[in-house]
Amino acid sequence: MKDVMEIGSHADIHARILSKDTVVDYYDGSNGHWSDFYSYEEKPLIGFPIFPSCNSIASLRGFLKKEVKEFIKSIDNDFFSKQDWKKNLSVELEKKFNSLIDFESEENHRKRVTEEIVESKRQLELYTGIPVNHFSYPFGHFDSFSYDIVKQSYKSAFTTEIDIIRKSHKLHLLPRAKVHRDPFSFIGKLIKLSLRKQN
Repeated sequence: MKDVMEIGSHADIHARILSKDTVVDYYDGSNGHWSDFYSYEEKPLIGFPIFPSCNSIASLRGFLKKEVKEFIKSIDNDFFSKQDWKKNLSVELEKKFNSLIDFESEENHRKRVTEEIVESKRQLELYTGIPVNHFSYPFGHFDSFSYDIVKQSYKSAFTTEIDIIRKSHKLHLLPRAKVHRDPFSFIGKLIKLSLRKQN
């Protein structure tokens, strides 16, 4: 691959984390994300609360409290067969717990994010034997701290903003155009983006 394309970093873990102590839903077996194991530190079970999430380099990492997990695990399976189990579970959790998530410290956040961004670069360079100069924010998520670490470690970085690159763009906040399987669709998209900015 290194003979025909440039290789960039996309962070070491590239997983979502729990970023806010606000329940938006409950896991029912059909509404999960591929990185839930990382988010919950175990395979999510029916009844685990679902929270707002973002990529692991963009926020303090939240952890579902052990006592919340134990309470949900102690609930009889019949409870989850009722039509309104999510509403009932919400009431029970509000009665029993003031909060459902513990957050890492700012110090741990900075250490973890730095390691994730820098380690990805190191591993890719070790594997390919070539410099890795460019970064792509996973899911397009970043905060001011991760942005600063990326700026120190890479020559440029890409967001998920859809556009073509212009002189006015910052080197570590570059947009990108989605690549389609059909090359003609991709070329058409680039032309459309270019014309949109000229008008």
